[in-house]
Amino acid sequence: MGASRDSSLRVSARRIRSVWATLPANLRGILWLSAGALFFAVVDVFVKTLGRKFDAIEITFFRYATGLIVLAPVFLRMTRADFRTRKIGLHIMRMGCAFAAQLMVIVSVIHLPLADATAFMFSKPIFTTVVAVILLRELVGTRRWIATVTGFAGVLVMLRPGSGGIDVIAVVAVAAALTFAVANVLIRILARTEPTKRILFYYHVMKAVAQAGNCPPASVHAVINMGGTEKGP
Repeated sequence: MGASRDSSLRVSARRIRSVWATLPANLRGILWLSAGALFFAVVDVFVKTLGRKFDAIEITFFRYATGLIVLAPVFLRMTRADFRTRKIGLHIMRMGCAFAAQLMVIVSVIHLPLADATAFMFSKPIFTTVVAVILLRELVGTRRWIATVTGFAGVLVMLRPGSGGIDVIAVVAVAAALTFAVANVLIRILARTEPTKRILFYYHVMKAVAQAGNCPPASVHAVINMGGTEKGP
């Protein structure tokens, strides 16, 4: 009975892979991005809740430490050749951009209404278009430029310059979107020579190591004990 179930699962998995392979590349990319946006929304809710007890730097540390643990089975199966890279500088640059962007995202999610923080992060594709033109020399058509300019106008409307001052946290949210756009383009550059698991490995390991010294032991004990003390005003 168990063997029959396993066989049917394998057949179903092969069918799903074959259907997935027939989809246009752009559609597959849209589906991956949509799934990622859904998970990011769930993460933002947790960040908003944890922000009442932990600082942004502590939440950032545990976010990447958890990712490292989840991906550990993949990393443990990597061979020596999988770790070898000639792009360590780009890995470090990408890690630095992603670290800054993730920290700014967490700060904005904690201090802004969740809907506003999410809306500002939707400007990331707009910045990605501009960064891709600069770093990748991608050709952008007239319609995409019109959409990009319209998107920037929408960001300015949300920032409301000249209406009694700009919210500093809102500027942080926009800066996070821009920095994430740079990090995404760096992934594109790395992907020319680096396999996905190598990019993930250096990203998570570097992040966890770089932030380990910034996370107080008391925060670790608080998470282990499923508690923690409220932050002061």
